[in-house]
Amino acid sequence: MDSVLHEVVSRVTPTHADALRWFAEREGFEGKRPWPKNLVSEPNVPDVALTAERGIHVPRNWDYALSVALTKSSQYRDGDLEVQEDGTWVLMLRAHEGKDGVGLESQWNRGLYQCFRQRIPVAVFMPVRGSNYRWLGLAFVDDYDDITRTFLLHGPVNAESSTEDWGTVVDLPSESTAPAWFLDDSDPLMWRDERLTRLSVGIAREGQGRFRELLLDAYGGACAITQYDARPALDGAHILPFMGRPSDTARNGLLLRSDIHRLFDRYLLAVDTSNMTAIVSSKLERTRYSDLHGAKLVLPRDERLWPSARHLEMHRQRFAQAEQI
Repeated sequence: MDSVLHEVVSRVTPTHADALRWFAEREGFEGKRPWPKNLVSEPNVPDVALTAERGIHVPRNWDYALSVALTKSSQYRDGDLEVQEDGTWVLMLRAHEGKDGVGLESQWNRGLYQCFRQRIPVAVFMPVRGSNYRWLGLAFVDDYDDITRTFLLHGPVNAESSTEDWGTVVDLPSESTAPAWFLDDSDPLMWRDERLTRLSVGIAREGQGRFRELLLDAYGGACAITQYDARPALDGAHILPFMGRPSDTARNGLLLRSDIHRLFDRYLLAVDTSNMTAIVSSKLERTRYSDLHGAKLVLPRDERLWPSARHLEMHRQRFAQAEQI
């Protein structure tokens, strides 16, 4: 089994590699944050500032973020730690906003975005009792959404984490520039909304065909919302962004008509888990899509293949943020 952490440290500087290994070895520790004064008795401390007072930490002269420190009243923490069925966790993090700008104007957000783009993990610290923190270990940045300005962190990543489960980086063309936007010029709904964009990262994604086939079988070959049954027009939609093989499950998927899939990915459509009905964005109220508001989802007969309510709620949080923009 190839270790994804071993693959990562082979691509970064020696100091960066030392810091990542040091964090990974201390996963689960509870105590003070790694300020220099708290590390006097610690052996083999990496020769770099390990954390900021709060929020995203990008060491001086680095292109990449190294850690994220939450506080009890942090503006950065956007959601609760969500433990997944496979034992991993995800956390939505609000991007930094300050004098240096918002979104990718901010150097702190650019540092974390570079981690997303190049598949480099960051250390995460969450407050617990008093002034102590739980060192959650390393996490990959699995998504950045420039509409809601939120990052999605997914961990823990350690020496036991395999490249098969977590994915690997595919080298992007040398002419690529950050951010790696892509524009869907064929969708007029997006033009009316100032051409909403999604970010793309070059992560190897094996088994996408199997994921779609699994959902086609689970949903009887019909869109969960519209019940359209033309197989070439149906997509396997991830509720939470692709995170490697563990995310390619029915619990993290919906079978959707391709245009509905686009609206779902752009937070123009969500699901109310209290009654499993569709919620259509107010931005679409003058379109035919508004007719789908309140439509009851048709779920698989086997309840084990139903989408996770927890995942759908996390998606709906971003939908609610997008409504306010």
